[in-house]
Amino acid sequence: MADAGLVFEPLWHEQVFRQEQMKRLMAATVARLVELAIAEAPATKPRNWNKIKRNITGDVTLTPAGWTGAVIVEKNKDVRHAMLQNEGWTDKKNRRHPGRKYLKKALEKGRIA
Repeated sequence: MADAGLVFEPLWHEQVFRQEQMKRLMAATVARLVELAIAEAPATKPRNWNKIKRNITGDVTLTPAGWTGAVIVEKNKDVRHAMLQNEGWTDKKNRRHPGRKYLKKALEKGRIA
């Protein structure tokens, strides 16, 4: 029986991760995660200008290592309460309000098994 060898070129994966198909796959994955994060976000008044659901977006960027996707919460710095809702906070009377962890729930629902 002949021995077979497998040789990888250095940084071979960067060529694969920079392809257009990877961009489309990353964009579809980020869009799905954004939808899940919006679905899990806490509800507020319907016409509220700083509603958390209106401030969750996605972004796909080409980096030296390939296409990278991100779910962005609160691009607007005036809408800082979304992360407080997620992580929790302590009020002026020193009472702890637990976070709802809606971003973690969205990531768990969107993971690939």
